[in-house]
Amino acid sequence: MSDPRSHPHGSGAQPPDGTHPAEIVEAEVVDERVEHRTPDDATTTPADDEERRRYQEFLEFQEFQRFREWQRTQAEGGADPRPPRTAATRTKKPWWKHLLGILRFKLVRRLLYLLLFIILLPYLVNYAVRDVLGTGGSGGGDGTGGGAPPGSTTQLQTDPQDAVRSVYTYLASTPAIACEMFDESGKAAFALAYGAPDCATAARKIHDQVTSQSYRTPEFPEDAIETTATEAVAHGCRIKSAGGPPLGSFKLKRQANGGWIITAYNPQCQ
Repeated sequence: MSDPRSHPHGSGAQPPDGTHPAEIVEAEVVDERVEHRTPDDATTTPADDEERRRYQEFLEFQEFQRFREWQRTQAEGGADPRPPRTAATRTKKPWWKHLLGILRFKLVRRLLYLLLFIILLPYLVNYAVRDVLGTGGSGGGDGTGGGAPPGSTTQLQTDPQDAVRSVYTYLASTPAIACEMFDESGKAAFALAYGAPDCATAARKIHDQVTSQSYRTPEFPEDAIETTATEAVAHGCRIKSAGGPPLGSFKLKRQANGGWIITAYNPQCQ
């Protein structure tokens, strides 16, 4: 065997200068790539969310403070403290609000009341006339042919029952108008039945015997009036009246205009 000392670079031998020999190390080369992550790519933690929320609230608070400061400066300068309205936020008043604004004036309200009264006046007059004179038409005259013509549609009723009821109504309120429901032959028969010189006098005689306004609205049973196409007979004994003298029977004839006029009168029930 050879002497190990004879091999200066042998295993375990040290160099003459006393330094340790370099050791050969087997190592694997690793490719290390540093990934750069931005703050947005990093995972957001609850602490980050809370911090962001507080920061947002701080910004909103600063904006509110600036708005309050602007309002204060505007108020001190005598200007409107409200923010100026832009064209997008400015709206036009509806037309009905302008009309309501006009009603603030007393003169306009009085003119409006006057116009309303003028419009309602014909209805009020018509209601008052119908309440006083009954359901029949109205007409003037003294019962001897004066006033509106007997055949006018404003005076004659289009139903024989209404025509006879109008006689009762007028006898209780305005007896002179009652004769307008008769033609000339009917007026003569009515006057003769009560021993009067004319129809108006006979009507006043009956009017003087009326004791209650219920006389204006007699009741008509189904068999009280017999009607054909052009003629009708109202049986006085079947008509139920109160507050005045009972009347006789009426004979009516239909006119060309559709109204019914009394052509004959009999004080006896037929």
